[in-house]
Amino acid sequence: MTQLYIAVDKVHAGIMGLTDRVVESSRYNYVPVTQAEVDFINHLESEVFPTGTIATLDDLEFYRAGQRKVFKAKQAHVTAQVELAKARVATTKAQAELNSFMSNAAAERGLTVTELKSLLEARQKRITDASDASNTNPSPDDARQSLISLIKTRSKSKNLKEKRA
Repeated sequence: MTQLYIAVDKVHAGIMGLTDRVVESSRYNYVPVTQAEVDFINHLESEVFPTGTIATLDDLEFYRAGQRKVFKAKQAHVTAQVELAKARVATTKAQAELNSFMSNAAAERGLTVTELKSLLEARQKRITDASDASNTNPSPDDARQSLISLIKTRSKSKNLKEKRA
């Protein structure tokens, strides 16, 4: 396949033509392009821009920047798909190990897996309920009032002892 080049005016950066070879020129720089880039430039000039307006090197750079973003997004998508597949394999493996463990544990106890799960859920509920009951702390205001009351009681007790003495 032949390499394509666009002739870019050195003064105003307008794209002046397309060629398959580079020639020495004081007026043009030659920039290598792909067929997709040529198609984009042609589309701009024929369908987007007003009649007589030519594309510039900035238009090509805009297209290339967009293509780089698309490429990076596709790479990120592929990476995410690979990670998702790895996670699914790990999940399937973990689920198989859990099922095997539960079957063995149920068999050791002479239960079905469903009966074992019910017993485990009931045990977890008892532990959670006991934990919730032991974690009931008084509110800061209640604790403050209790401390004030304790200080007043000690103070009264101290005053009574001093009066008796």
